[in-house]
Amino acid sequence: MENLMAGVALAGIGIGVVFAFLSILICAMYFAGKVMACINKYFPEAVVADGGMKSPAASANKENEVAVAILSALIKSGTLRK
Repeated sequence: MENLMAGVALAGIGIGVVFAFLSILICAMYFAGKVMACINKYFPEAVVADGGMKSPAASANKENEVAVAILSALIKSGTLRK
């Protein structure tokens, strides 16, 4: 019975330590977000002039054009056999 109580006490201590660590981690991330928001107010990031990221459809269309160009070059050179 002593071993069982020692195991329960050890498990309780372990769970408490993990809970405390996660609580501290959540608070630290919250305050880091607030600090970064304050820093970003005074030192904003540069805005990309070309509109940012391309749409997936435009990227897929460009990939298709490249694939067609490669295939047509292979067919014309005779490297690609039927």
